[in-house]
Amino acid sequence: SAASRPTMVADRATAYCLLSETQVQFWEEQGYLIIGGLVEPELCEQVKELICKHMGVSLADSTSWYNGHPDWHGLMLQVYQGESIEAIRKHPNVYQLFSELYGSKDIIANTEKVSFNPPVTETWKFSSGALHWDIDNSKPIDYYIQGLIYLDDVPEDRGPLQVVPGVHLSYEEWIRPFATSHDAHEAMRREMKPVPVPGKKGDVIVWRNTLPHAASANYSALPRFVQYISFSKL
Repeated sequence: SAASRPTMVADRATAYCLLSETQVQFWEEQGYLIIGGLVEPELCEQVKELICKHMGVSLADSTSWYNGHPDWHGLMLQVYQGESIEAIRKHPNVYQLFSELYGSKDIIANTEKVSFNPPVTETWKFSSGALHWDIDNSKPIDYYIQGLIYLDDVPEDRGPLQVVPGVHLSYEEWIRPFATSHDAHEAMRREMKPVPVPGKKGDVIVWRNTLPHAASANYSALPRFVQYISFSKL
């Protein structure tokens, strides 16, 4: 399949590898991976501060979490630039991770957004949790890796990413009978059950583009902060 993962970039016995054989096997079988503590907490804190400043949010004042902002759509905040964002985007550990999973050093960081997910309240409801694929099925399915970094601890009640493990192994066969992407999504949401992927500050989660995924509602006492990260092959 054109969507198969390429061979690792070098002989694992001689090259530096961020990922263990066990992690690589998990990635192959499950289609996602969480890598602990990949980025320093200080860098995560700087992006959190940038998000708060941009939105006029104070973590000490929960009423400020729901004021809205022209750049805030659902959970996504249309902020793409900033020294701290760029520092994570170009972090050597992040590059190494994607390089190993793509089997190539010829990759470049994409310009991705950030995300702000406050706790649900009586007046603010979560509305971004539908499982989905970010795929154009009219085109050949390429091997593509999506990713994010938790900028703060994200326990299971703080709106962690959800994924449906293993679907990448049969995605093309599974989706073939459906006439439209809408029909495929409706069936997938009826039939498939996601699992949450909680994590700690500085953890990076990557997943195959053929894995159904979604954000989840935040029932904790603090907002969830995320920066999205991905790379393209040159």
